[in-house]
Amino acid sequence: MIANPLLGRWPTNKGPHYGALDTYALTVPWLTQQPGTLHDWGGGAGFAKKYILGENTTYLNVDGTPPADAVDDLGSRTVPCDTLLLRHVLEMNPDHWELILRSALNCFQRRMAIVNFRPFADQTHVHNSEVAEGTQLLYVHFRKADIDEIVRPYQTGYCLIQTTHIEHIWYLEKR
Repeated sequence: MIANPLLGRWPTNKGPHYGALDTYALTVPWLTQQPGTLHDWGGGAGFAKKYILGENTTYLNVDGTPPADAVDDLGSRTVPCDTLLLRHVLEMNPDHWELILRSALNCFQRRMAIVNFRPFADQTHVHNSEVAEGTQLLYVHFRKADIDEIVRPYQTGYCLIQTTHIEHIWYLEKR
């Protein structure tokens, strides 16, 4: 398998969170209703941890850059977890989004939430966006059906919210 060339190249001066806070409040409490492990893929500075319900959840921030608890290539990760948050990751990995998504689906055991902040398009395509710390950031604009087809066996809900921009949330469960 080809390693993700973006591993370790994302800006390291990420603030306490990337994007609006609303999606943490809508996903993390749902993911942590039961005791277990929450893996926050692409967790940056680990901001999701502030939204965990109760004291019986073990949190692991998994990202391609420090200060993550585990620096890893999400497309090849195989470590199981009870719940998984995949927030603002797929749209930032134009060459590996599907590999990352399928890897996440194989790792979560109970619940998973996917959050995407890019507008949908008639067909999935890559969009040049911005340069941060010398790295050209490319974003994927998805055709919604491309995600839906992959997550359909586990999907229990979907919502679209307006924060500082449109955000899409898929709720998945293995029963």
